[in-house]
Amino acid sequence: MTGNDGSNLKKKLSQAVLLDDLTWAKRTLAADQRLRKMNEESRVNLCRESLSCAAEVYRRLRAKYGEGKPSEYAAKLGVQVVADDSELIMPWLYFALYNAQPPTIRVAARAVMAVRQSIAEMNLEQVLGQVDLVELAVAHELFHHLEGLDSEIYTRSKTVEWVRLKWFKAKSRSLSASEIAGRHFSKLLMGLPYSPIIFEIILTNA
Repeated sequence: MTGNDGSNLKKKLSQAVLLDDLTWAKRTLAADQRLRKMNEESRVNLCRESLSCAAEVYRRLRAKYGEGKPSEYAAKLGVQVVADDSELIMPWLYFALYNAQPPTIRVAARAVMAVRQSIAEMNLEQVLGQVDLVELAVAHELFHHLEGLDSEIYTRSKTVEWVRLKWFKAKSRSLSASEIAGRHFSKLLMGLPYSPIIFEIILTNA
């Protein structure tokens, strides 16, 4: 990354940290091509409900276990956290993956390293503060573990209609709702003042 590219990214991120949760949620939804026919009212409602779902899961977790780090909650819930040193391959970039059987969160060590390096090179701590990227990755996947335990949770029970062909419509679970909630849950659990999507942007540029 050239100095000019780094300067442009830092400026972009300085603006991005000011965006509100609903804006980020709508952007996540917009990336799902299957939902391109959904009207604006339905989009906003899905986003708001997903954010609310994340807040409720966060509230219940804190009420049951008190304060703690994501990795500490994972241990209490019987979820193993392991490091994954696999190569980073575009476009399948990720910070962590969750496997239900056995409950395991695999943290992508190279992704964490790449983002840490970018933050240091561009002096982004001025914008982002100090964030434990491993704990942030665990926090997001922890939501997917918790939603998997509740068949009635919004992100699993909510279905959306999408057009596969002009003459064929189908209904399925909205994966976008799950991602919106997972990101918001990790934001709440880590006490971030901005969306953790910021780190996904850095990873893509790294």
